[in-house]
Amino acid sequence: MSFYLSYFSHLSKLFVVYLIFILPVSGFSQTDKVKFKYLTREQGLSSSNVTSIFQDSKGYIWLGTEDGLNRYDGYHITVYKNEPQKQFSLSSNFINYILEDKKHRIWIATNYGLNVYDRFTDSFTRYMHDPKVKGSISSNIVYALYEDRDGTIWVGTDFGLNKYNEKEKRFKSFIKNPYAQRESLEDKINTINEDEFNNLYLGTDGAGVKKFNLKKESFIKQSSSPSLAELDGYRIITIKKDDKKQIWIGTNGKGLYILNPYTNSLKHFQNEPYNNKSLSNNVVKSIIFDKQKNIWVGTENGGLNLKFQNADQFLRYENDQRKPMSFSSKTASCLLEDSQGNIWVGTHHGGVNIYSPKTTNFVNYSKGVWKGALSYNDVRAFIETNKGEIWVGSDGGGINVFNEKAGIFNQKRYSSTDINSIGSDAILDLMKDRNGVIWVGTWGGGLNRYNESTQNFTRFLHDSNDNTTISSNYPYIICEDKSGIFWVGTFYGGLNTFDPKTNKFKRIINSPDGLTKFTGIHVESIHQDSENNVWFGTLDGGLNCLTNNKKTFVHYFNSSQKDLTDAVRAIYTDSKKRLWIGKTGLYLFNKDKKEFALYSKNPYLVKEQIQSIIEDTKGNLWLGTTNGIIEFNPETKYLKRYTGVDGLQGLEFCQNSAFMSSKGQLFFGGFQGFNTFYPDSIKVYNYSYPIYITDLSVFNKSISSGKDKITIAKYIEDNRSVVLNYNQSVISFDYAALNYVTPKKTNYAYKLKGFDKDWNYVGDQRKANYTNLDPGKYTFYVKSSTPEGLWNTDSTSVNIIITPPFYLTWWFKIIGFILVSASIFAMLYLKRRQELRIIHEENKEKLHQLQVQFFTNISHEFRTPLTLIMGTLEQIFKMKENSLFLRHYNTINRNANRLLNLISELMDFRKAESGALKLKVMPGNFSSFIREIIEDFKAQAILHHFDFKLSQEREFSNTWFDRQILEKIILNILNNAFKYTPDKGKINIQLTSTIKGFNPQFEENVKMEHPFHGKEYVYVIISDTGIGIPKNSLQHLFQPYFRVSDVHVGTGIGLAFVKSLISLHKGSIHVYSELNKGTQIIIAIPSNEKDYQKDELWLYKNDVIGVQIESIQFKSDLQQFPINAQSFNSAKAENKTRPCILIVDDNDELRTFFREILEKEYYIIEAKDGQEGIERAREGSPTLIISDVMMPIMDGIDFCRFIKDDFETSHIPFILLTAKDALESRLQGVKSGADYYFSKPVSIDLLLQTIKNQFNQQQKIKERYLKDYQVEVRDLVHSTKDKDFMDKLLKIIEDKLEEPELNIEYVSREIGVSKSKLYKKIKDITGQSSNEFIRTIRLKKSMEIMTNEDVSVTEVMYRVGISSHSYFTTAFKKEFGMTPSKFQQQLEGKIKLN
Repeated sequence: MSFYLSYFSHLSKLFVVYLIFILPVSGFSQTDKVKFKYLTREQGLSSSNVTSIFQDSKGYIWLGTEDGLNRYDGYHITVYKNEPQKQFSLSSNFINYILEDKKHRIWIATNYGLNVYDRFTDSFTRYMHDPKVKGSISSNIVYALYEDRDGTIWVGTDFGLNKYNEKEKRFKSFIKNPYAQRESLEDKINTINEDEFNNLYLGTDGAGVKKFNLKKESFIKQSSSPSLAELDGYRIITIKKDDKKQIWIGTNGKGLYILNPYTNSLKHFQNEPYNNKSLSNNVVKSIIFDKQKNIWVGTENGGLNLKFQNADQFLRYENDQRKPMSFSSKTASCLLEDSQGNIWVGTHHGGVNIYSPKTTNFVNYSKGVWKGALSYNDVRAFIETNKGEIWVGSDGGGINVFNEKAGIFNQKRYSSTDINSIGSDAILDLMKDRNGVIWVGTWGGGLNRYNESTQNFTRFLHDSNDNTTISSNYPYIICEDKSGIFWVGTFYGGLNTFDPKTNKFKRIINSPDGLTKFTGIHVESIHQDSENNVWFGTLDGGLNCLTNNKKTFVHYFNSSQKDLTDAVRAIYTDSKKRLWIGKTGLYLFNKDKKEFALYSKNPYLVKEQIQSIIEDTKGNLWLGTTNGIIEFNPETKYLKRYTGVDGLQGLEFCQNSAFMSSKGQLFFGGFQGFNTFYPDSIKVYNYSYPIYITDLSVFNKSISSGKDKITIAKYIEDNRSVVLNYNQSVISFDYAALNYVTPKKTNYAYKLKGFDKDWNYVGDQRKANYTNLDPGKYTFYVKSSTPEGLWNTDSTSVNIIITPPFYLTWWFKIIGFILVSASIFAMLYLKRRQELRIIHEENKEKLHQLQVQFFTNISHEFRTPLTLIMGTLEQIFKMKENSLFLRHYNTINRNANRLLNLISELMDFRKAESGALKLKVMPGNFSSFIREIIEDFKAQAILHHFDFKLSQEREFSNTWFDRQILEKIILNILNNAFKYTPDKGKINIQLTSTIKGFNPQFEENVKMEHPFHGKEYVYVIISDTGIGIPKNSLQHLFQPYFRVSDVHVGTGIGLAFVKSLISLHKGSIHVYSELNKGTQIIIAIPSNEKDYQKDELWLYKNDVIGVQIESIQFKSDLQQFPINAQSFNSAKAENKTRPCILIVDDNDELRTFFREILEKEYYIIEAKDGQEGIERAREGSPTLIISDVMMPIMDGIDFCRFIKDDFETSHIPFILLTAKDALESRLQGVKSGADYYFSKPVSIDLLLQTIKNQFNQQQKIKERYLKDYQVEVRDLVHSTKDKDFMDKLLKIIEDKLEEPELNIEYVSREIGVSKSKLYKKIKDITGQSSNEFIRTIRLKKSMEIMTNEDVSVTEVMYRVGISSHSYFTTAFKKEFGMTPSKFQQQLEGKIKLN
């Protein structure tokens, strides 16, 4: 048993020794091949001295340097520096430490202040020491930052520890020696970390490590930590904690310490002078623990150290000038492992070194200047010797024998002095035959055979005199077929066969059967397939195939110039006996069809120029191209392209330069060296990276540089839209996928929703530009691919709103649409109105001409009968001068003359309109002219009591005017003034030479101005206090046939004629008027001789008589025949007992005519308008009213309505006479309350009979009412209003009928009218007085009682309010023709008979 225990104990020790020694050696052999990429000043780094490296939660790398802060996204470096003029810039450019807290704020410790970066505004907030401010940081020199597990920020400065109070935004300082005047080494804190016992470990600048208890917020005495006491006096640079909670302490000159806080023990690592596996230097600047739990240690002047977790030895990475991708500096100041497993090393004077373990494991060898380096970069061929050595043939550096274990090369070079050396340093091909002999094809040095035993080369050169020698000294490719024949393809010499036994060559021109030829003299590739066919690829003759019977050549890719220019560069048969051809694209031979075809549509297998083909042990084809290496599996179609970022020597690889060693190791030669790798070691990491939109620029200016300083990150974070103006439509987006492993292999695609229909695949382009975007809403999307070409489905986006100009906003469009629509409608409407107006004007003019023509024609027709009528009247008058009918003859004559005058005016209007009337002015006394006209109107003014005056500023004695035209104008206006001015009104005429300062009496006006402007004017101003003109009629005042209102009677051509005459006289007229107040008319007439043309002047010697105006009347009254007073008795005695008729008409003759007809039987009273008619009706209590409709002041309709609405007159029958016979006019008359409506001319017989019938009917009703007790008093009235009045009256009487005191005073008081009015009303309706009416009511009531009830006469008497029996009997007998008793007897007799 003890034997077994001893045995296992021995095995355990051996296993530990294996772990300690063997595994590290194995590890060293792997990591010794670490290659670094560099980030330097050339890539935009602000300083080569890097002091701190940090990766934030978004994935960005922050690099603190001695001259600025840098942010890196894998492509671009953004530098932040202190800008003295900007308070939100960094406080200092010397960065000591960078930290991101749990709230994603980035804290930056500098040599002058503490800063917090806000990524949303791209600005910094400073925290500075201020002795005057309580709570400020204790010092501006900040070395260390730390966030404890509770999220509290601790700050180490050169004068104590500070705790940041988040709520109060202030600091609390902890200074061990507050009175040391800033010289205490204990208070200079370089680094901070935390253990598991709520203690902070503070690395000081010369006092070792101090502990600070977080709960007590106090320093812990050093005696409690004896292990740390050993470090007293040491300068501590960095403190880190590993996953085992051990504290790693880096010192300045004392090496590396590991503190176990549980056992309070220290472990020490330091440099050992003669041990290259010890720590490289005792100044430890930085420590990190990677994901594999290895420890990376940065030292000063000792480079970078790697310690595996289970080993106590270190692997050193130091600067090696012989290795271009070695560590670039002697000092590793700071370290970081990012989220992608990359190791970042900040150096002193060397920028940033980046090691990416995930980078594809291609080993790269290129030309070096040290001994044992590759002699030349252009590598063309590989071969493995019998000893297992790899020979590398270079086109210019001879043969390099590669010692892979030692990593060095031994050269076999051409020597001009050594005939046994290789024939040329330009090696084109290497081949080892079946006997193990190595053959070398060179450029210009012929074919060479290597003797392994003597290590000499034998040259086979071209001899033009010996056709058994090689045809060219440029053998490009060598191939031994299965039968042992050597095929040698040359440049310039075509194809040769070589017999190694006889050392003789043979140039192949024709096929063995002599039927076909070999095409091409530049042979680049030779290959024998699995069926023993030999294939020859040429540069100038396409592809030749010597069939397996060795008799004939078959040609491919030589049918066109395109085929000939795209040479076959690689020929290969894989393990499945498929024949592959490499040219531009990968081709596969179809044995059945005997043709080649592109194998895939993948762009990499279609467009790339394939230089070499080789298959690995797993059936994958590896293709060397001019654009990297392609790994392709024909079965699974898996394809992966490798480029320079994967560690390749470059993108271009040489023809036929692919080789696989006996170990399965692949070699590819290129123009920058060669790569070697084991296919199984090439691992694919299928991962994606976070992608961000890093900036949005408008006209190449970042939006973060605007006023609000808001970055694109803020908009994306808040899901807000970036709002731009329409004139900011040229924008660009910057974006980046944070790929720090192989950033150049990341491809991008973007799309602007609202503009792009599909994704834009743009390769590695990291900027999207858009110009002249229309206003609207957009969303910009961007996504990235993995290095393997797989697209990450997660994209990032930002919303963009481009606001339109105001004229493209929705509200403006709506308004614009409405306005445009309205404008179009208005235009069409106005156009249509214009068309209709033109049509209307044309029709109006046509109608006017027709009217004028009609009136002219009818005027001519009227003149003949009028002449006959007037002539006959003259003859009758001469024959019967004393006739009683002479007054009637005068009426006929007067109205015939009036009709003739109207006809003449129509004729004159026609002359003016047709242009027949010509202007003929002459000088004259204008004032005398006006006075003559006034004389004709004085009698009428006296008759109507008018205040009729003339005033003038001076005597207008020499005025040029046309007398007949001016006379007609003045007469027409004065006739209107006299016609429509009520009695006692005012009519004034004023003459003036100017109207400056003239103030019109009324506001409403209309004017007609002539375009001619005279030199001098005379102004005639005519004013009256007549009925005026309504506002809405003023604008139509001068239109022909327009009548202002029903009150204004006439033909409607008077003022139109005036306008035509004034226009003919080159004058103007201005009318001011207001309804019921008056009218003021200003006539302006040019008065200077020069204002008129020669043909407009009246010449004395001209015998031609011009057209005359026929309608001028010089007297207001028409001619009458003389009447003999003795022959006619014009008046009859008034008899007021006859029925009274009120006649209302503004025409005096018409009133006289009706009066003369009616006064024989009726008493007649008159009024000339409705207003006067109301007064006459109230005064005269007419039995009937006859009224015209069209009258001044108040027309007949309003007069009738007033009569029917008035209590005193509502019962009076009303007859309307009018010239309007239309149905509408009749309805208007009936609605006003008229009982009868007659159209003019009215039949006198019909009128007389209607009046007679009306009176007879009224009389019969009254008589019936008085005699027949069964007739109701209501039957005496017809209108609803009178019936209502009568019902009310009867109710009042009947309610008090039993009271004998009932009288008219009581009734008038109850009904609400005066006693006199009530008396008059009852009298007019019933013909009875009021007392008689009440008595009749009592008596009729008594008869009703006796008829319907069996009561005594006495009871009946008392029930109707009569107290005297004798009075009752007398009144009853008087009313009904019998006594009450006799009436009762008659009733009883009727009852018995029944």
